[in-house]
Amino acid sequence: MANSKLVHNNFFMKVFESSENVKDFLSGFLPQKIVKDLDLNSITTEKSSYIDEKLQAHLSDLVIKLNTKKGSRTDVYILFEHKSYMDYGILSQLLRYQYLMIMEDLEAHKKPRIILPVVFYHGDRKWLVEKNLSDSMKVPENIKKYVLNFEYMLFDSKGIQMNLEKRKFLKLKRI
Repeated sequence: MANSKLVHNNFFMKVFESSENVKDFLSGFLPQKIVKDLDLNSITTEKSSYIDEKLQAHLSDLVIKLNTKKGSRTDVYILFEHKSYMDYGILSQLLRYQYLMIMEDLEAHKKPRIILPVVFYHGDRKWLVEKNLSDSMKVPENIKKYVLNFEYMLFDSKGIQMNLEKRKFLKLKRI
């Protein structure tokens, strides 16, 4: 099982180390209203790890850096997290990564970057984990605007059909 996870992770990392693959994926997966604001030609890949106060390494699978098209050149980070199993701790994991990234910016006296989390899932079962932090906490509607909240985008690999002869994705489905 551990070997299978390593193979999947290595494949994931290899595919998305290419900026062209990332550009193709983002342009087909992200909502077009987001894509139109991003400079997909500015993509760079960062393999990131974050160290918290307990000196434990927290590894994010992959972070993609790019810029917005308009206004000041704002850093946008696409945080890719790869899962082969149903992980009910995904929201807290993504929250920790985002917190550590923002703290890194603040300590460097930089404006905090924009972070868009994307979860890649290729498990056997249907993904049942809430995608929204306030929904996972069961926050009453009247209180939601006052609590910390974010939502990740889910890419479930069962939604892909691939034409191996042409090596093209035929269907990219955001869930």
